[in-house]
Amino acid sequence: MRQEIRDTINLEYADLDVVFEELKKEEFTGFIKVSIWKVNEYIAFYKGKPERVFISSENGFEEAHPSGYTLPRTGTAQIIETDLFNILNALKGSFNPERDCALCLAGYGYELETCLPANTFNTDRLIDRFERGLHSGYAMFHTHKDVFGIIIFYKGTPIGVFSQGLKGEDALKYINNNYERSMVSLFTLKHDFAKLLSSMGGLKSMREGVIEGQPELLALSDDIKERKMTALLYLDGGRDNRYYSFFLKGNHVTTIRESLLELREIAEGRINFSGKFYLYPLYVEEEPKSIKLDIDTHEDITEKVSEDKVSAIKEAFIDEIGPVGKVLWSKILKEFGWKDHSIPANRLKDLINTLAKEIPFEEHRTGFISKVRRLVK
Repeated sequence: MRQEIRDTINLEYADLDVVFEELKKEEFTGFIKVSIWKVNEYIAFYKGKPERVFISSENGFEEAHPSGYTLPRTGTAQIIETDLFNILNALKGSFNPERDCALCLAGYGYELETCLPANTFNTDRLIDRFERGLHSGYAMFHTHKDVFGIIIFYKGTPIGVFSQGLKGEDALKYINNNYERSMVSLFTLKHDFAKLLSSMGGLKSMREGVIEGQPELLALSDDIKERKMTALLYLDGGRDNRYYSFFLKGNHVTTIRESLLELREIAEGRINFSGKFYLYPLYVEEEPKSIKLDIDTHEDITEKVSEDKVSAIKEAFIDEIGPVGKVLWSKILKEFGWKDHSIPANRLKDLINTLAKEIPFEEHRTGFISKVRRLVK
């Protein structure tokens, strides 16, 4: 997630209506933050479209539609440029860890690949992207204002699937049903944190109550550590102030603060909170078991090239280019997101043309095309 304050404007000397229209024209993504005394108002934009207004004050937190919102004439306005994930974090609504599990923290982590059309990812390409670097992390399926699915990986292996109120096979079905309308973004995480995230299904609190201040919070945290618990301590201070503290066998792994604008890691000792808390035990496997993935993309439902044809094309390519052909074959299939058994029949010509371009000598290139021509009829 990225935030950059681009400009600060005194509204006594500037017309916010003019600024508003300029941001729409330039397809701005981010927030206008207007501060008036102890009230902060945030107008969220995505690609120049005002999506929602959030109002934070001593009385609580409110939301409004931009069409019914009057731009302030006093106060200070900040133009805060962000990426999609800050906007998504604000627009996705009020997630609950008991219902939404790991989706609550979607958007947190190191960005591996982001905002790609989901129908360009089939199962093999998705697994390969994590497998290649033995990454732990997750694939998030989303629009610009909704997260509807997450697949968690541990050291390159898929270990958990969650969607809104669902997990496992039911969650995977939900992802498949919404796949065509979405984007996919990939994030990496620390190995231990990925295991903890995957254990968030079916949370039931073992203890809950109200924390009045720092001494009570420290006492609760110390109790978790002394009992060597693996747990999630969830602090619910409302839409703009939530904390997720994860412990593994009594050791503090990470604390993530959720505000309106972002999810970010903070030091355990810097939590500033009073309000409701929920303590959830987490049941984590030392080496999580792999789960089977079957993501239905547009290409996945098309006819596949037979194994005999694939073998013949591969053999012809290696014959004409030499031993390096084995390496190039694997590299090109990875770029397409396929494996030998999952090449779509309607993309066979694209594959052959790409292979032919790798052959440096005209004579061998022509020989390769001649050998495989009958296979694409």
